[in-house]
Amino acid sequence: GSIRLLTLHFALSSSDEIAIFIHEVRMSTSPIYEAVSFCWATEDGDGSRNCTLSCDGTLIFITRNCEAALRRIRNSQDRIRWVDAICIFCASIGDEIPQKLGVWTSVF
Repeated sequence: GSIRLLTLHFALSSSDEIAIFIHEVRMSTSPIYEAVSFCWATEDGDGSRNCTLSCDGTLIFITRNCEAALRRIRNSQDRIRWVDAICIFCASIGDEIPQKLGVWTSVF
């Protein structure tokens, strides 16, 4: 199986735009990455995707909690991460759920 990982680009300031690059890797290659999972919605239940980040030059929409988490975990160098809210494309899962469950358990 394979998973999507993202490279979270470094920032000089916490207010800098969040920039990532998404790539797919085979689990058989034992990729090195850090997994990040969190509540997608805010404490008041807001799960709307009203924040943006740059994904290889294209803007994608993310939740406020996702934006806050990415700002907290980025640092002075690019890092490879698996961020559930970005690396799992819920709209594309469909009939693949049974196959994906086996892969997701190996992410952590």
